[in-house]
Amino acid sequence: MSDQVTPRRPGVNAVIVYDGDCAFCLRSVRWAQRRLPRQPRFAPWQDVDLDSLGLTARECHDAVQWVDYRGKEAGARAVGRLLQAQGGFWRLLGWPPFLWPFNVAAEAAYRKLARNRGAA
Repeated sequence: MSDQVTPRRPGVNAVIVYDGDCAFCLRSVRWAQRRLPRQPRFAPWQDVDLDSLGLTARECHDAVQWVDYRGKEAGARAVGRLLQAQGGFWRLLGWPPFLWPFNVAAEAAYRKLARNRGAA
């Protein structure tokens, strides 16, 4: 779906930096753009000034990144921040990566997915 025909949604003052060479990552971003009510800026790490965001290519290759006024989060916590920014039910879904013992499971699931994303 072209950005030109996508209705403008309220924004979130943050950026999600993802791997633009990863088909699974692209599908996930498109899913979020279609379904989430509040949109951050989505940007492939290959196309942004990583230094200005305080990120490295290695960090971005290894995991999705969330950057906002509080700093940065990676992996499951980045996804959690995205969901928290939505409010309502989505906000509740965003808390497990920050609460023990759920954070252990959330990060393990994220790492397994990230290792196998070429097959996803």
